[in-house]
Amino acid sequence: MADTFTLRVCTPKGIFLEQEVSEVTIPSELGEIGILPGHTSYTGLLGVGVLQYVEATGKSAKRLVVAGGFISHQNNSLLILTDVADSSETVDRDGYAGERKELQKYIETERTDTLDWQRAKASLQRVEAIDELISN
Repeated sequence: MADTFTLRVCTPKGIFLEQEVSEVTIPSELGEIGILPGHTSYTGLLGVGVLQYVEATGKSAKRLVVAGGFISHQNNSLLILTDVADSSETVDRDGYAGERKELQKYIETERTDTLDWQRAKASLQRVEAIDELISN
């Protein structure tokens, strides 16, 4: 059994990350999922939150924010297809602070039964995950 596997995170803009890793923790729609080398095949829905991984060359964990999509693990290769991915190096820190205020105001003042409200709520979850990412 191999000690590592390939993690590939793809967005509509292209490959965001491709790395040999020894473990990954993923936010799924059903809760967190841990993947280690030799893990059984898995396909599921990606949630909104912080994805954490350990590079094969080191023991420190790295993190990035993902926001919805799909997870596929097979043959020691983990593919994450996500609408949005941000790392502490790529996040627009000034832009997301303004986005947070707009989203909170919208969520507090608009009807909760609309599709726009649901989208705003999901976007706020991404902003809160970015808070977690850059605060650690």
